[in-house]
Amino acid sequence: MKSPRSELKMQLNDIIALAERQITAAQSDDWELVEELQEKRQRQLQQHFSGKVAEDSAPLVRIGIEKLKALELQLLTITERAQVATAQTLQQTSKASKVSKAYSQHK
Repeated sequence: MKSPRSELKMQLNDIIALAERQITAAQSDDWELVEELQEKRQRQLQQHFSGKVAEDSAPLVRIGIEKLKALELQLLTITERAQVATAQTLQQTSKASKVSKAYSQHK
């Protein structure tokens, strides 16, 4: 039987693995998978960490939180870059549409 500490470590590792998968999905522009993994990760966090954590497990949880914060920052950076790229693409598409419309009106 697993100890509560090893069980906690396994749960943290599973949640961290989901965050890492989110980053991989974001890098591949698979935003639906990013959202799906986010929902799964949130459910696991709620399920395993919504109550108090034993005092002797606090250092382990702190390390897990720090790792998750670093991964969140990485995911946020990727997301912001994708938003900028999408906005630029929309702006270029809008310009192209206006040019096409102006051209067709002056034929």
